[in-house]
Amino acid sequence: MHHILLCCWVALAAPTLSAAEAAMAGKPIHHADTPAEAQGRRTLSTAFARVGPDGYLTVELRDGHALVLRGVQMRAADYCGERAGGGKPYCGRYDDVAGARPGGGPAPRDHAAELDPVVR
Repeated sequence: MHHILLCCWVALAAPTLSAAEAAMAGKPIHHADTPAEAQGRRTLSTAFARVGPDGYLTVELRDGHALVLRGVQMRAADYCGERAGGGKPYCGRYDDVAGARPGGGPAPRDHAAELDPVVR
């Protein structure tokens, strides 16, 4: 019983480091999100949790563009994913996210139309 109380007291009595002390000690410093970053992170996180087996995530940016990404990884300061159409991977900032939803990959190809094309 005394051991549990001692452990808790030691944890409570441990000193807190300032940002400068944490930097000198080699500990990471947590960057506080701006309101726009926090909203973008929540929006992307909600859609990310609902991504289906196809792995696609549609991200709407504040500038009006929309991206379809696959294999999105949410990191501390940004998110990255492969563009659905190929090309270079895309990494964006959370404060640029206006909306996000699961899915949005390319439409499945109609193989029947390829096998039996209509001749006009």
